[in-house]
Amino acid sequence: MEVDVRTLRDLDLIGSSDGGANVCDLLDTTRTRRGAQALRRRLTRPLSDPAAIADVQDAVRFFAHPGRDPLLDARLVERVTRYLDSSFDVLSSRSRLGVALESRWAGLRYRDFVKHAREGTGSARALVERTAIGVRRLREASPPRPVAELLDGIEELCDRLEQGSGAGSPLADDRFFRAQGRDALSALLDVLGELDALASMGDATRRLGLHLPRVHDAPAFRLEGRKLWHPFLPDAVTNPVRVEGGETLVFLTGPNMAGKTTYLKAVGVAVHLAHCGMAVPAEALDVTCVDALYTSLRPEDDLRAGLSFFMAEVRRVREVAAHLATGGRAFVLFDEIFRGTNVHDALEASKTVIQGFARASGSGFIVSSHLVELADQLGPDAGVRFAHFEGDIVDGQARYGFELREGVSRQRLGLHLLEQEGVPALLDAIGT
Repeated sequence: MEVDVRTLRDLDLIGSSDGGANVCDLLDTTRTRRGAQALRRRLTRPLSDPAAIADVQDAVRFFAHPGRDPLLDARLVERVTRYLDSSFDVLSSRSRLGVALESRWAGLRYRDFVKHAREGTGSARALVERTAIGVRRLREASPPRPVAELLDGIEELCDRLEQGSGAGSPLADDRFFRAQGRDALSALLDVLGELDALASMGDATRRLGLHLPRVHDAPAFRLEGRKLWHPFLPDAVTNPVRVEGGETLVFLTGPNMAGKTTYLKAVGVAVHLAHCGMAVPAEALDVTCVDALYTSLRPEDDLRAGLSFFMAEVRRVREVAAHLATGGRAFVLFDEIFRGTNVHDALEASKTVIQGFARASGSGFIVSSHLVELADQLGPDAGVRFAHFEGDIVDGQARYGFELREGVSRQRLGLHLLEQEGVPALLDAIGT
């Protein structure tokens, strides 16, 4: 599934320049650097093939059970990584006699090299031995095919490394591990990183109370879920999501602070994670595979490119429209669409875009707006479903339930929030 950096940042899936929390870090309990890198790849390169997604889900489900630790020793893996990346030359001799003579000479002249070789080869052998123990332990748990295939590959690499080492001389073993067996040792580190990433995904599933969704292929788009929440807000109010049938576009309204943006992010994160094969923050989720995820939750102007805030939104809409026009399928989230222009242009532009999006039955959309007049202009036959959040005024203070409801909200609390913060009184005091 195609996803760009803007979407990843909009949904806080990766870190942003402000250093705020991100979903990748929340899910990351990897023990190794290669594991962390593998996890990030998996969480930023979602899939579009239901079969491939199901394979990842099987692995996540397996590792979500307690006691299925792959027994990775982070310090040992790090030592082997440093050893493999070292700049010492390996022995040039290939015959036993040549190796013996060269080893003797190196032992007298280059003691640091010999020490490095002894420690490095010892770490490499220890890694192979410990990995074999971990593989046997995981085999006993009857792993699913995707995990079993990973273990097959690990065992094959371990066998190659065991057969090629143990020549009796640390320098001879060093030549094997960093020359003939280098590719096998590097591949072993990579596969262990993948295992580490999958184990982290399983751990996060159990730790955060996530659930594996149903991801499938179908001509018409369908997204339905219950008790959805944002992973940063585990104790927050949960909500349903439904985008399907003849209403593949949801028009979302509600006053400021009522929860629209958080809801959009929660839905976006769930759809994205589902396409990664990861469990999602929802009690249940059913989603059709798409080939792209687009968001526009916090558009920015670009002074260097000469783009205004409004033009940045227009360009984003154009990206989505171009994808749909060529037969692509996407899930799209727009927060307060066309907020960067005047009310008249925003109304007309929003109406045009929403009506166009609603014709794409193979895709799904949630568009939020403060322009409730749009609901009247769209009408009941536009292929649009209306949903909203609302608030209440209690003892002069705005209060929110954060519960999604059907229909359109015509509630306006902006001026009240201004008064609640004492802004009019401060303005009145200016110049007096």
